[in-house]
Amino acid sequence: MRFPDDFGPRISLKQLCEILDIGRSTYYTYIDPLHKSYKPDIPKRIPYYANNKFCTLTVQNYLHKTSELVAKS
Repeated sequence: MRFPDDFGPRISLKQLCEILDIGRSTYYTYIDPLHKSYKPDIPKRIPYYANNKFCTLTVQNYLHKTSELVAKS
């Protein structure tokens, strides 16, 4: 099992939503596999962490990937 400190710098759900320019409810819609707006690649929270915290590197990789997709279209 990896501990939260093993993931490096972290950001909160509020910060993630500000970066992605979405609301919290939209984020929860995106991570729900049963919802039509499900996005399997959106950053997930750090497992076994009491608060909704996200690994900064994961968020950066997601933003890089989505910016490449936008650039190609």
